[in-house]
Amino acid sequence: MRNMDEVILNSTWHVISLEQTYDPGILKVWALTENSTMFSVKLRIPRVIYINSKVPSDDKDFTKVNNKILPRNRQTYMLYEWETSEE
Repeated sequence: MRNMDEVILNSTWHVISLEQTYDPGILKVWALTENSTMFSVKLRIPRVIYINSKVPSDDKDFTKVNNKILPRNRQTYMLYEWETSEE
């Protein structure tokens, strides 16, 4: 079993399909490796929201971001990132 894990981790994956699960924010990925081994992996997709504020925020849930480009090349003032789960 350990050898199989190493083969999967060290090979190229070809994604066959993405399926929704009953859990919000979690997808099931079906992939195929170079040596024709098919497997599934659960993938958690967080919801990330960017807030461009003209006023500084002291909220601990927000993370200040400096290296993002906004749509239509709009000016960034105080850009914050907020990450949450789908639940």
